[in-house]
Amino acid sequence: DNELYRSIIGSIMYCVQLCRPDCLYAVCKLSRYLNEPTKAHMTQAKRLLVYLYTTKTQGITYGKKVHGIIGHNIIYGYADADYATDLDSRKSTTGWVFMYNGGAISWRSHQQSITALSTSEAEYMALSDAAKEARSLLKLNVSLETNSVNKIKIFEDNRGCEKWTRTQSEPNRTKHIDIAYHHIKDWVRLGKLEIVPVSTDLQLADAMTKPLPRHRHEFLREKYCG
Repeated sequence: DNELYRSIIGSIMYCVQLCRPDCLYAVCKLSRYLNEPTKAHMTQAKRLLVYLYTTKTQGITYGKKVHGIIGHNIIYGYADADYATDLDSRKSTTGWVFMYNGGAISWRSHQQSITALSTSEAEYMALSDAAKEARSLLKLNVSLETNSVNKIKIFEDNRGCEKWTRTQSEPNRTKHIDIAYHHIKDWVRLGKLEIVPVSTDLQLADAMTKPLPRHRHEFLREKYCG
């Protein structure tokens, strides 16, 4: 029943956009089959409904402490990518989430438009996409309080990708990447963005890029939801 399937996915997507970033990856995957869903897709959509029902008390809670960062008046983000996860196109998945006062305020998961040639390249494109959101959030960061720091930190768990944002010393590895992704270097050089290394275990955007074991998913959910 295509109409029922679209109705289910649309309803879940509305919920995800408002307050349930933990379901973002699942709904993005299921929304690719709106025109021709199979029984397997409908089964997974219903399982997602069951998950939402059993966790209906969950929501975004502000005022928590994450990674030693007291979130008051500070916007910070996490960017991640899962390399070549689509078995048909071999394209990677971008995921990022931005936090304020210990809770998520902005998040996204989507398939990258071009095929990355390495894990670092996929991470670099995900980081560049997150940087576009960070640039718009900079205005909000300044308007929240007059003494706000005019800089946003983005946590990244790939050291090669993090290095590319700060240096021009490896042109052979990045010269083939579309120029649209290199804007992040200018913003890092201007001091508007700071790319901070973080361990994979503490990478909050991990849940935006791939299916995870239950304990890992619940751990990350608690970080940006209540």
